[in-house]
Amino acid sequence: MCLLLDVRMHGIGFQLREVLIASQTTVPVIFTTGHDRPGMEGQALNLGAVAYLRKPFEEQAILDAIQPFCSKSSWVQIFWNNDQKRTRRVQSH
Repeated sequence: MCLLLDVRMHGIGFQLREVLIASQTTVPVIFTTGHDRPGMEGQALNLGAVAYLRKPFEEQAILDAIQPFCSKSSWVQIFWNNDQKRTRRVQSH
């Protein structure tokens, strides 16, 4: 399991990660952003992000990012552009 957070998610993307750290929640976090700025990737990584993806990203990029956190064989539903739903099987190594 992992958590996918948008950096600008209602202005609280990074702040939510800080709350998770303070509460000692150890779920891996992948940050995404469509508004990349200098230093933002470094900030995400300093907060313990396991990946940082710039939008638009390819479907395979997100599958690759989440794959290490899936159980042996998991089904992942991807909602693309709010209207297209795709289901993919992800195999862990």
